[in-house]
Amino acid sequence: MAVAMQRGFTFIELLFVILVIGVLAGIALPRYFAVKSQAQEQIAKSFAGTLTRTTGNTLWSQSLSNGGNGSIKSDEDGNDSKFYGNSLDVYITIPKYFDRTSVNFANCVPGGQSAQPFIRKNVAAGGEYNIFCRDGNKTHSPYFVASKDETYAF
Repeated sequence: MAVAMQRGFTFIELLFVILVIGVLAGIALPRYFAVKSQAQEQIAKSFAGTLTRTTGNTLWSQSLSNGGNGSIKSDEDGNDSKFYGNSLDVYITIPKYFDRTSVNFANCVPGGQSAQPFIRKNVAAGGEYNIFCRDGNKTHSPYFVASKDETYAF
């Protein structure tokens, strides 16, 4: 007499597999979001540092050579989104986490003041950080920082 082999999984086996998958997801998902947030923070800080070291120095020297005393706040053309006719995209690639249409040179402030964002976060792309600008002067080039806040005190 042949015994028929039963095919498939029992309810207990399926329940156990679902439980294991749930535990693994409970461990993996928070770590994934933490790593994603850390990566975005590093991108924001790196971008602000690059603005300070390269683009800021370029704009500062351009201001000095045009009689602007090192300030990038205004080039007297009435267009706060451009510097001497050029958008910031001419000087540097703006990461997707920032709203490239929100660049506002008028938001660069002297040291000791609070600034509004120089470049706003791109919420649609998951951006969490704004870029702020301390304006340049005759002796110091502009300085940029990344922060999750809506204002930043220099």
